[in-house]
Parts: sequence; structure tokens; C-alpha cells
Amino acid sequence: MSDQDVPKQSKHSEYHKRWKAGTLGPDLVQTYAHISKQDHARVQAVARAEHQRIPQIIGKLVRLGLDLLDLKQPEIPFRAPPPPPKTDIAALTTLILNSRFPEDTETTRFRILGVINLIHLETILGNTPTGNAIARRAHSHPSHMNFTARILEKRGLIDRSPIPTGGKGGKRAYGLRIREDAAAAFNQAHLAETGLEISEGQPPDDLQNDSEI
Repeated sequence: MSDQDVPKQSKHSEYHKRWKAGTLGPDLVQTYAHISKQDHARVQAVARAEHQRIPQIIGKLVRLGLDLLDLKQPEIPFRAPPPPPKTDIAALTTLILNSRFPEDTETTRFRILGVINLIHLETILGNTPTGNAIARRAHSHPSHMNFTARILEKRGLIDRSPIPTGGKGGKRAYGLRIREDAAAAFNQAHLAETGLEISEGQPPDDLQNDSEI
């Protein structure tokens, strides 16, 4: 060890003492835990969402686990999740069915409508919708769902946000959320591409004379 290393270690030691004195307080002790990489990624996500340090979050999770072991009613240490955005799914259904994007077929519109409803269902159930999650629910291939989700994002119906997965290979998952302004954004995308606003009443003329099935 060289003489140049000593001042650095001394400074680090003093910083660590000051950090412990200002952070731990009289009722807390510092300890260590071994957790999986996947759980660590989840802890990081909670810490970012709660704007707290990782040790604080781990401490609250330990307390929650100990309360469960003691068969107590645990005091949930985190804020309740925000309520899901209000979505007028009936209005979106009408707009999607009455839209006439040039590349869309009737099958395309039904597929888009199905994915929107699956995202809405997962959301009101308190889950974070992803392409893989709704693909499993629909017994479909994830690539089909993710492709359709990108179309929905392009047309202003949903937001796609990366979420931590803790998985291997650097793959990302994207949480899907119906935008609060989805109806207006979808109509604007339709106007920009076709020059026409979407009818909110009767379907377009090309469907008026369809015979019953």
C-alpha cells in the first residue's frame, strides 16, 4: 500500500461515518443481505418509484416479512398504487371500428380492438400489461402482440414504457398503458393519415349496406 492510498481511505472512512450518523439514527443498524439479481432489480424499481434509497426499501421489506412470520397484519410501508387511468372503452371501441386507416382490413381493426381490451382488462385487474402477458391470456404469440402494440403506440392509443425484468440476455419488457387522451390522439392520427376525422356515430358509408350475417 502506498502513502498516496492512505488519505483516500481516511476520507472514505470519514465519509462513511458521517453517512451512518446522518442516515441510520439511534433505532437503526446496518446489515447485509444476499438477494438474487432478479429480486435486486425489483428492489431498484421500487426504490426509484418511491424516491428512496435501496437500504431503506430493503428494511421495509424485511419488516413486512417479519410481520407475516408473526402472523400479524402487516403495515404496508409503500404508498398505494395510483388508480388506473379512466378509460372510456366503449368510445374507443366505436372509434377503432369506424376508423379507416389505408393499410387496415376488417381483421386488423378487430385485432387492434382485441388488444386494447386486453390491455384494459389487465390494467383494471391491477396488473402491468405487457406484450407477453396479453399474449399468454389470448393464447397468441408474443411477437404478434408486440407488433400490434407498436401500431397502437404510433396511433396514439397507448404508451409503451420499459420496465425492469431481471432477465438474462438484456431483453426488455414494455409496460402498456392506454393514454388518457387516447380517443383524441387516435382521431388526430387518423386525420393526419387520411385527411378525415373518425365518425363517432354510424359507421362509414362502406358498411351502411352490409347484409346481416
